[in-house]
Amino acid sequence: MSRKSFVPIIAAAVALTLVGLTQLLAQVSADSSEARQAKSVRYGGGRCDITTKAEDHECFFEQYEPAALPLIPVEQSTIAFLGQVTDVKPYLSADRTHIYTETTFRVEELFKSAENFKLPSDQTLIADQLGGSMKLPSGRIIHDNTRSGYMGKPRVGGRYVLFLKAIHESKDLEVLRAYELRDGKVFKVTEDGSPSNVLLSRTPNKPDSLSDEQGFLQTIRQHDTVDPKTGNLHVTIPVVASSKPKR
Repeated sequence: MSRKSFVPIIAAAVALTLVGLTQLLAQVSADSSEARQAKSVRYGGGRCDITTKAEDHECFFEQYEPAALPLIPVEQSTIAFLGQVTDVKPYLSADRTHIYTETTFRVEELFKSAENFKLPSDQTLIADQLGGSMKLPSGRIIHDNTRSGYMGKPRVGGRYVLFLKAIHESKDLEVLRAYELRDGKVFKVTEDGSPSNVLLSRTPNKPDSLSDEQGFLQTIRQHDTVDPKTGNLHVTIPVVASSKPKR
């Protein structure tokens, strides 16, 4: 068979390969879109369409105080870890009544996790918070002022210890409590995401071992049982995994 005879065969093979890749990529895209749509449905259920102009209606947002928790709520958490924020992105619920904000963390150390839990290969976790702000395609900025649960806002580049709880039949993770680690100290997290100057401590305005990063992390790693009113651990915490980000 001449070299020219191979040309149509090779072209047909390439065409079939491209068709197969296109179908595969389309399937991956569809799966991703379906997952996002399902998640956006889970975060619906608000009182009004927040994408319509405010002067067209009066919208009321839920206002719930966070549940009473110890300073270090390991027992109430599904997952507890130390990580750095790599991305913060808001999404609109399917019924356009809520904004939910996803914060992506690169995990440095995992203190507690659910049974059979495994970190993704990129060592990241996504935590959700109800509420936030986002820009519509039109350029208009909309807000969801819902106050439900923990209100602190981590910022990109910051390092935090997070306590997360599984919700929506364990499909999503919400933030129970978070603390920022900065300059060797432990700070409470502000609602606007700006760097806080309020140190964590058992007694307000009286720095103690929880105010120091190493002392705080050591407290979490220890298996001591302590009265939760003091802010120390009160359950045994298995250290499931430990990893440090690449430099």
